[in-house]
Amino acid sequence: MPSDEKNLYTLEEKNVYSLDEICQRNNMSRKVLDGLWARGLGPKYIMVGARRKVLAKAEREWLQSLEHPTGKTKRVAEATVEMLRAKAKHASMIAHRRQA
Repeated sequence: MPSDEKNLYTLEEKNVYSLDEICQRNNMSRKVLDGLWARGLGPKYIMVGARRKVLAKAEREWLQSLEHPTGKTKRVAEATVEMLRAKAKHASMIAHRRQA
């Protein structure tokens, strides 16, 4: 088995993940994960000493909440979509002005 496959298999068997492992498992950067936590959308975590860890159960619950958002998750997602639409509209207007 190639080392990459072995590492992924090992990650799937754990009950607790480091933040680097959560990022790797979910194909995101640490900056994105920190941003999710800042908006109250990241997975629940526990403190082990001075380090944050994410339980496998918390990761599963977090991913399910993203698939079927309710409450705060839904409101933040809707606000994010509106913000991105406004930015796209603004960028389109600027591009149109430059062409004129």
